[in-house]
Amino acid sequence: MEKLFTEKYNINITSKGVDGEHLYSKDLNLSWKQYGEGDLGVLLFHAFPLNKKIYATLKNIEIENTAFITFDLPGFGESPYQEQLEPKIESYATIGYELMKELGYQKYLVGGTSMGGYVSLAFEKLYPSTTRGIILIDTKDEADSPEGKQKRNTLIQQIQEQGIQPLLNTMPELLLGDTTLLKEPHKKQVVIDLIKEAHPKAVIQALQAMRDREDSKQLLEEYQKPGIIIVGEEDKITPPILAKEMNQRNPSLHLSIVPGSGHLPCIEKPNVFNNLLASFIRFLRDRYGM
Repeated sequence: MEKLFTEKYNINITSKGVDGEHLYSKDLNLSWKQYGEGDLGVLLFHAFPLNKKIYATLKNIEIENTAFITFDLPGFGESPYQEQLEPKIESYATIGYELMKELGYQKYLVGGTSMGGYVSLAFEKLYPSTTRGIILIDTKDEADSPEGKQKRNTLIQQIQEQGIQPLLNTMPELLLGDTTLLKEPHKKQVVIDLIKEAHPKAVIQALQAMRDREDSKQLLEEYQKPGIIIVGEEDKITPPILAKEMNQRNPSLHLSIVPGSGHLPCIEKPNVFNNLLASFIRFLRDRYGM
């Protein structure tokens, strides 16, 4: 397998330590959070350019014997920026793998929102023996188009010159659906506050990683484990048509469209989001004995 980090900074967290909700080693410090307890682990990657707080309402999810684990990618939220991190989606997947290994999980569900979905697909490619199923939330399995890559490059240049201000100017209204903006306008400030916690250089790393990510359509077509695709009905970034196309590539995956939500159902419709996850996990227990 291709090295994801330079040899000097290769992550080797095992036997280093977990201190409360911080995982640390010589080369890496992560802030992570667990909701619930149980034998079934669910690793969730957060969206760009946000952090693990997008899943805070999981504290209210009603599901037994399940532990939801999420963490801040380096430079987002409370995890320090890592200059030496190679800007690849696979790098983020490897960090999640090492975290779960340190926490003692050998097989678990993997999922994520938006960029977190890209990471989840890369995770499945890198570590298929560890996954029991996938949760894809407001994401897509396609690589960036040439136009998409150019947009990322333009945004990288803007952030190099202005910091995260360009994200604050545009992303809150892109991330949230029109219903949320109209009926729950306070959630725009929630998103703004999350964006403010991102380190500009970490944002650039993430943009480079998303720009250069591999296409995952074939991986999804050949995927044989259980999975669910969740998408907000009003998603402006990865609209429902893309989720439907993923579902057509693999009809065995369950598709759920969340009314009145944009790109972030975990924030916009948390009760619906929690119920979808809980129902999916109960289905897995009934069908597969998880």
